[in-house]
Amino acid sequence: MTSLYGRHAEKTTDMPKPSAPKVHVQRSVSRDTIAIHFSASG
Repeated sequence: MTSLYGRHAEKTTDMPKPSAPKVHVQRSVSRDTIAIHFSASG
């Protein structure tokens, strides 16, 4: 789970880059995946 969190932070750092729209979509997907992971965890 720690790795997932670290990856999320990396994406946030990538947000200011020119690919802001793409990163935003990717971040949304990541957030949903994390929510599912938490649900499965308990």
